[in-house]
Amino acid sequence: MYHAKLAQAGTPKPFTWVLLWDLPIALGAGWVAYGFATWLHVAWEVTISFSIVASYLGPYSIDTMFEKWVNLKFGKDQRDADT
Repeated sequence: MYHAKLAQAGTPKPFTWVLLWDLPIALGAGWVAYGFATWLHVAWEVTISFSIVASYLGPYSIDTMFEKWVNLKFGKDQRDADT
């Protein structure tokens, strides 16, 4: 998440310690997706593909949802609604 924000600002660093925080989220999302696909009894290839996609999209999606929630709860949107 931090790396993406640096890349958008134009000062990317290839690897940072903050990037390691995405690893547990990606692993968790991949294992949950694997379990869900196994529960659905889909083919092995589809199960692995589903798990890879969830691992890739997991950290970004969670970061996006958290950022929207924070902006809604504490950000400019909330102050505009109060006035």
